[in-house]
Amino acid sequence: MAIPDFQSLMMPLLSACADGQAHNNQALRDILARQFGLTEAELATKLPSGRQGVFDNRVAWAKGHLKQAGLIEIAQRGVYRITARGLEVLGENPKTLNIRYLKRFPEYVAFLSGGQNDKPRLVESVSPHSETPDELIAGGYKQLREALAAELLERIKTVSPTRFEELVVELLLKWGMAAHRKTRGTWLEKAEMAASMASSMKTGLVWM
Repeated sequence: MAIPDFQSLMMPLLSACADGQAHNNQALRDILARQFGLTEAELATKLPSGRQGVFDNRVAWAKGHLKQAGLIEIAQRGVYRITARGLEVLGENPKTLNIRYLKRFPEYVAFLSGGQNDKPRLVESVSPHSETPDELIAGGYKQLREALAAELLERIKTVSPTRFEELVVELLLKWGMAAHRKTRGTWLEKAEMAASMASSMKTGLVWM
């Protein structure tokens, strides 16, 4: 099963707190993972940044939205508990619990509009997406890097073989091949080695 988006996690997360007891992050994560039947591979899937799991990130954002709407509260660091409002929402048994539903609460609307300076603003435009803002930012950064790399490659393909050799030598030198004169080989020897590598690479580049 695919990893659920953060809005799909809202109702299950609120329901997991229905007993009125305090639940820590790990307990809530485990409950939701079992409920959605996620595999170890899915739970291990990372954001493009590699710093956090996709599922963990989406659970965190679901908690953040529910908290800002006043449906859950922080009992202590990393521990959450349902509020009276949260119990009322469960009692209504809404068909869907998402950003659109949460907009009925003034505190949540103020939060979306940036009314609380101590919390990061969750831009409303992310609501149609399954990704969290963290995923959208990381994914956009990755796409930008790939686009820049593709453009750079196309530009390099247009230079002369001599200029290409010069570019490779400059790049290797900036990477530090000739930075340490006390290491084995002289600056000239290393530059010559870089030029040799460039010469062997240029033919392959022309035929890419």
